[in-house]
Amino acid sequence: MSDIYGAISDSAANRVIQFLMTWRPSLFNYVAPSQYAHFDPPGHFVGVEERWLVCNRVNWPPGVDHNTFPRYTRAEPLKIKGVPGGGIPYCAQITQARIDFQPSNAVTLPAELSPPLAAQQFALWASVSAGIGCPSDALIDALLNMKFYTHGKFQPYYDAFDKLTLDVKSLICFSLELFVTGHLYTQVQPGTTNPPVTEIRIARDGVEVKDLLPAGLEEAVECYIQMVIRGYVLPQLVLALEPIVMNELGLNWTISPTLTAGLPNNPAVEQNELRVWLDVDIK
Repeated sequence: MSDIYGAISDSAANRVIQFLMTWRPSLFNYVAPSQYAHFDPPGHFVGVEERWLVCNRVNWPPGVDHNTFPRYTRAEPLKIKGVPGGGIPYCAQITQARIDFQPSNAVTLPAELSPPLAAQQFALWASVSAGIGCPSDALIDALLNMKFYTHGKFQPYYDAFDKLTLDVKSLICFSLELFVTGHLYTQVQPGTTNPPVTEIRIARDGVEVKDLLPAGLEEAVECYIQMVIRGYVLPQLVLALEPIVMNELGLNWTISPTLTAGLPNNPAVEQNELRVWLDVDIK
Protein backbone atom coordinates (compact mmCIF):
# COMPACT_ATOMS: atom_id res chain seq x y z
CA MET A 1 0.00 0.00 0.00
CA SER A 2 1.12 3.55 -0.68
CA ASP A 3 0.78 6.58 1.57
CA ILE A 4 -0.80 8.77 -1.11
CA TYR A 5 -2.72 7.85 -4.25
CA GLY A 6 -3.76 10.43 -6.83
CA ALA A 7 -5.52 10.21 -10.19
CA ILE A 8 -7.08 12.48 -12.77
CA SER A 9 -9.29 11.37 -15.65
CA ASP A 10 -8.86 12.68 -19.17
CA SER A 11 -12.32 14.28 -18.99
CA ALA A 12 -11.27 16.20 -15.87
CA ALA A 13 -7.95 17.15 -17.47
CA ASN A 14 -9.82 18.51 -20.48
CA ARG A 15 -12.00 20.65 -18.21
CA VAL A 16 -8.80 22.04 -16.68
CA ILE A 17 -7.48 22.83 -20.18
CA GLN A 18 -10.68 24.70 -21.03
CA PHE A 19 -10.48 26.61 -17.74
CA LEU A 20 -6.88 27.64 -18.45
CA MET A 21 -7.71 28.69 -22.02
CA THR A 22 -10.32 31.07 -20.57
CA TRP A 23 -8.48 32.36 -17.51
CA ARG A 24 -4.82 32.05 -18.58
CA PRO A 25 -5.00 32.62 -22.35
CA SER A 26 -1.38 33.81 -22.53
CA LEU A 27 -0.34 30.15 -22.12
CA PHE A 28 -1.91 29.38 -25.51
CA ASN A 29 -1.45 32.60 -27.53
CA TYR A 30 1.93 33.92 -28.66
CA VAL A 31 2.35 37.16 -30.59
CA ALA A 32 5.25 39.11 -32.05
CA PRO A 33 3.50 42.50 -32.31
CA SER A 34 3.79 44.84 -35.24
CA GLN A 35 5.58 48.07 -34.29
CA TYR A 36 5.70 51.52 -35.82
CA ALA A 37 7.40 54.81 -35.04
CA HIS A 38 5.38 57.65 -33.49
CA PHE A 39 6.27 61.26 -34.32
CA ASP A 40 5.30 64.59 -32.79
CA PRO A 41 3.75 67.33 -35.03
CA PRO A 42 7.18 68.75 -36.05
CA GLY A 43 8.16 65.28 -37.20
CA HIS A 44 10.52 64.21 -34.43
CA PHE A 45 10.59 60.59 -33.31
CA VAL A 46 9.06 60.29 -29.84
CA GLY A 47 8.42 56.59 -29.33
CA VAL A 48 7.06 53.28 -30.57
CA GLU A 49 3.46 52.07 -30.81
CA GLU A 50 2.40 48.43 -31.23
CA ARG A 51 -0.32 46.46 -33.00
CA TRP A 52 -1.02 43.07 -31.41
CA LEU A 53 -2.35 41.34 -34.50
CA VAL A 54 -3.89 37.87 -34.15
CA CYS A 55 -5.86 35.43 -36.27
CA ASN A 56 -8.34 34.68 -33.47
CA ARG A 57 -9.08 37.49 -31.05
CA VAL A 58 -8.99 36.48 -27.39
CA ASN A 59 -11.65 38.13 -25.25
CA TRP A 60 -11.61 38.61 -21.49
CA PRO A 61 -14.32 36.70 -19.62
CA PRO A 62 -17.40 38.80 -18.74
CA GLY A 63 -16.84 41.03 -15.74
CA VAL A 64 -13.06 40.72 -15.77
CA ASP A 65 -10.97 43.89 -15.70
CA HIS A 66 -8.67 44.19 -18.70
CA ASN A 67 -5.63 44.50 -16.44
CA THR A 68 -6.35 41.27 -14.52
CA PHE A 69 -4.19 39.04 -16.74
CA PRO A 70 -2.53 39.24 -20.16
CA ARG A 71 -4.20 37.67 -23.17
CA TYR A 72 -1.02 37.10 -25.18
CA THR A 73 2.61 36.19 -24.54
CA ARG A 74 5.15 38.34 -26.36
CA ALA A 75 7.28 36.37 -28.84
CA GLU A 76 10.41 37.28 -30.76
CA PRO A 77 9.76 38.32 -34.38
CA LEU A 78 10.98 36.37 -37.39
CA LYS A 79 14.21 37.90 -38.66
CA ILE A 80 14.66 37.89 -42.45
CA LYS A 81 18.25 38.32 -43.59
CA GLY A 82 18.77 41.42 -45.72
CA VAL A 83 15.45 43.01 -44.75
CA PRO A 84 15.85 46.13 -42.57
CA GLY A 85 13.99 46.22 -39.30
CA GLY A 86 13.84 43.98 -36.27
CA GLY A 87 11.81 41.21 -37.88
CA ILE A 88 8.44 40.05 -39.17
CA PRO A 89 5.36 40.02 -36.88
CA TYR A 90 3.41 36.80 -36.43
CA CYS A 91 1.09 34.93 -34.09
CA ALA A 92 0.72 31.28 -33.03
CA GLN A 93 -2.48 30.35 -31.20
CA ILE A 94 -3.86 27.10 -29.80
CA THR A 95 -7.60 27.59 -30.19
CA GLN A 96 -8.73 24.14 -29.01
CA ALA A 97 -6.96 21.30 -27.21
CA ARG A 98 -7.86 17.89 -25.84
CA ILE A 99 -5.96 15.08 -24.09
CA ASP A 100 -6.70 11.37 -24.15
CA PHE A 101 -5.36 8.80 -21.67
CA GLN A 102 -5.20 5.18 -22.86
CA PRO A 103 -7.47 3.55 -24.00
CA SER A 104 -8.39 5.74 -27.00
CA ASN A 105 -11.78 7.41 -26.71
CA ALA A 106 -11.30 11.20 -26.55
CA VAL A 107 -8.97 11.81 -29.53
CA THR A 108 -9.26 10.15 -32.95
CA LEU A 109 -5.69 9.57 -34.03
CA PRO A 110 -4.68 9.68 -37.71
CA ALA A 111 -3.41 6.47 -39.31
CA GLU A 112 0.17 7.81 -39.30
CA LEU A 113 0.28 7.44 -35.49
CA SER A 114 -0.88 3.78 -35.55
CA PRO A 115 -4.09 4.00 -33.51
CA PRO A 116 -5.33 2.99 -31.03
CA LEU A 117 -3.11 4.15 -28.19
CA ALA A 118 -0.71 1.53 -26.90
CA ALA A 119 -0.57 0.60 -23.23
CA GLN A 120 0.57 3.52 -21.00
CA GLN A 121 0.32 6.05 -23.85
CA PHE A 122 -1.53 9.35 -24.02
CA ALA A 123 -2.52 11.54 -26.96
CA LEU A 124 -2.86 15.28 -27.34
CA TRP A 125 -4.87 17.00 -30.08
CA ALA A 126 -4.75 20.72 -30.78
CA SER A 127 -6.25 23.05 -33.34
CA VAL A 128 -3.63 25.69 -34.12
CA SER A 129 -4.01 29.02 -35.90
CA ALA A 130 -0.95 30.86 -37.12
CA GLY A 131 -0.44 34.09 -39.00
CA ILE A 132 2.49 35.95 -40.46
CA GLY A 133 2.77 39.56 -41.53
CA CYS A 134 3.82 40.46 -45.06
CA PRO A 135 5.29 44.00 -45.16
CA SER A 136 4.45 46.07 -48.22
CA ASP A 137 7.03 46.86 -50.90
CA ALA A 138 6.64 50.55 -50.03
CA LEU A 139 7.66 49.87 -46.40
CA ILE A 140 10.70 47.80 -47.42
CA ASP A 141 11.75 50.48 -49.96
CA ALA A 142 11.40 53.21 -47.34
CA LEU A 143 13.56 51.29 -44.86
CA LEU A 144 16.19 50.56 -47.49
CA ASN A 145 16.28 54.23 -48.51
CA MET A 146 16.57 55.25 -44.87
CA LYS A 147 19.48 52.86 -44.49
CA PHE A 148 21.48 53.93 -47.54
CA TYR A 149 20.75 57.66 -47.76
CA THR A 150 21.38 60.45 -45.28
CA HIS A 151 18.31 62.33 -44.09
CA GLY A 152 18.63 64.92 -41.34
CA LYS A 153 15.40 63.97 -39.61
CA PHE A 154 15.87 60.20 -39.58
CA GLN A 155 19.63 59.57 -39.50
CA PRO A 156 20.05 59.85 -35.67
CA TYR A 157 17.23 57.38 -35.14
CA TYR A 158 18.05 54.67 -37.67
CA ASP A 159 19.42 52.30 -35.04
CA ALA A 160 16.09 52.52 -33.22
CA PHE A 161 14.14 51.85 -36.42
CA ASP A 162 16.32 48.85 -37.23
CA LYS A 163 15.15 47.20 -33.99
CA LEU A 164 11.42 47.61 -34.74
CA THR A 165 9.26 44.68 -35.78
CA LEU A 166 8.02 45.64 -39.24
CA ASP A 167 4.70 47.45 -39.38
CA VAL A 168 1.80 45.58 -41.00
CA LYS A 169 -1.96 46.07 -40.70
CA SER A 170 -3.01 42.41 -40.93
CA LEU A 171 -1.69 38.85 -40.94
CA ILE A 172 -1.87 36.05 -43.49
CA CYS A 173 -3.55 33.31 -41.44
CA PHE A 174 -3.84 29.54 -41.74
CA SER A 175 -4.93 26.67 -39.48
CA LEU A 176 -3.76 23.11 -38.88
CA GLU A 177 -4.51 20.13 -36.68
CA LEU A 178 -1.69 18.77 -34.52
CA PHE A 179 -1.57 15.30 -32.94
CA VAL A 180 1.06 14.19 -30.42
CA THR A 181 1.45 10.84 -28.66
CA GLY A 182 3.70 10.17 -25.70
CA HIS A 183 4.27 8.35 -22.43
CA LEU A 184 5.64 9.03 -18.96
CA TYR A 185 8.96 7.82 -17.57
CA THR A 186 11.09 8.44 -14.48
CA GLN A 187 14.69 9.56 -14.27
CA VAL A 188 16.92 9.78 -11.21
CA GLN A 189 19.28 12.73 -10.97
CA PRO A 190 22.28 11.41 -8.98
CA GLY A 191 24.92 13.55 -7.38
CA THR A 192 22.87 16.76 -7.19
CA THR A 193 21.18 16.11 -3.86
CA ASN A 194 21.23 13.61 -1.02
CA PRO A 195 19.17 11.54 -1.46
CA PRO A 196 18.98 11.70 -5.29
CA VAL A 197 15.85 13.28 -6.78
CA THR A 198 13.45 11.29 -8.94
CA GLU A 199 11.90 13.21 -11.83
CA ILE A 200 8.69 12.35 -13.68
CA ARG A 201 9.18 13.25 -17.34
CA ILE A 202 7.25 13.11 -20.61
CA ALA A 203 8.58 11.35 -23.70
CA ARG A 204 7.31 12.23 -27.16
CA ASP A 205 6.44 9.17 -29.24
CA GLY A 206 4.95 10.65 -32.41
CA VAL A 207 3.91 13.94 -34.02
CA GLU A 208 1.51 14.35 -36.94
CA VAL A 209 0.22 17.45 -38.70
CA LYS A 210 -2.97 16.42 -40.44
CA ASP A 211 -3.29 16.73 -44.22
CA LEU A 212 -0.72 19.47 -44.81
CA LEU A 213 0.33 19.50 -48.46
CA PRO A 214 2.68 18.93 -50.17
CA ALA A 215 4.06 15.94 -48.23
CA GLY A 216 7.55 17.43 -47.99
CA LEU A 217 6.17 20.58 -46.34
CA GLU A 218 4.23 18.46 -43.84
CA GLU A 219 7.36 16.49 -42.97
CA ALA A 220 9.40 19.68 -42.52
CA VAL A 221 6.74 21.27 -40.26
CA GLU A 222 6.51 18.08 -38.18
CA CYS A 223 10.29 18.05 -37.78
CA TYR A 224 10.27 21.67 -36.61
CA ILE A 225 7.43 21.02 -34.15
CA GLN A 226 9.23 17.98 -32.75
CA MET A 227 12.35 20.09 -32.14
CA VAL A 228 10.27 22.72 -30.32
CA ILE A 229 8.57 20.05 -28.21
CA ARG A 230 11.82 18.28 -27.29
CA GLY A 231 13.97 21.39 -26.84
CA TYR A 232 11.53 23.84 -25.28
CA VAL A 233 8.23 22.31 -24.13
CA LEU A 234 9.21 19.00 -22.49
CA PRO A 235 12.08 20.38 -20.35
CA GLN A 236 9.52 22.65 -18.68
CA LEU A 237 7.13 19.77 -17.92
CA VAL A 238 9.29 17.95 -15.38
CA LEU A 239 7.95 17.06 -11.93
CA ALA A 240 10.81 16.60 -9.45
CA LEU A 241 9.99 14.72 -6.24
CA GLU A 242 12.11 16.95 -4.00
CA PRO A 243 11.98 17.23 -0.20
CA ILE A 244 9.60 19.93 1.05
CA VAL A 245 10.54 21.94 4.15
CA MET A 246 7.58 23.17 6.22
CA ASN A 247 8.16 25.90 8.79
CA GLU A 248 4.56 27.03 9.18
CA LEU A 249 2.82 26.97 12.58
CA GLY A 250 6.13 26.46 14.33
CA LEU A 251 6.71 23.13 12.64
CA ASN A 252 10.12 22.15 11.39
CA TRP A 253 9.27 19.22 9.16
CA THR A 254 10.88 17.91 6.01
CA ILE A 255 8.48 15.94 3.80
CA SER A 256 10.20 13.64 1.32
CA PRO A 257 7.91 12.02 -1.30
CA THR A 258 9.02 8.99 -3.29
CA LEU A 259 7.30 6.83 -5.88
CA THR A 260 5.88 3.65 -4.37
CA ALA A 261 8.02 0.71 -5.43
CA GLY A 262 6.90 -2.71 -6.63
CA LEU A 263 4.15 -1.51 -9.00
CA PRO A 264 4.13 -2.48 -12.70
CA ASN A 265 3.68 1.17 -13.75
CA ASN A 266 4.07 4.20 -11.52
CA PRO A 267 3.03 6.73 -12.69
CA ALA A 268 0.48 4.93 -14.86
CA VAL A 269 -1.66 5.98 -17.82
CA GLU A 270 -4.55 3.52 -17.92
CA GLN A 271 -8.34 3.23 -17.82
CA ASN A 272 -8.70 6.86 -18.99
CA GLU A 273 -6.73 8.14 -16.01
CA LEU A 274 -3.29 9.39 -15.05
CA ARG A 275 -2.41 7.69 -11.76
CA VAL A 276 0.44 8.01 -9.27
CA TRP A 277 1.28 6.28 -5.97
CA LEU A 278 3.57 8.00 -3.46
CA ASP A 279 5.23 7.10 -0.17
CA VAL A 280 5.99 9.98 2.19
CA ASP A 281 8.72 10.22 4.82
CA ILE A 282 8.33 13.00 7.42
CA LYS A 283 11.26 14.04 9.61
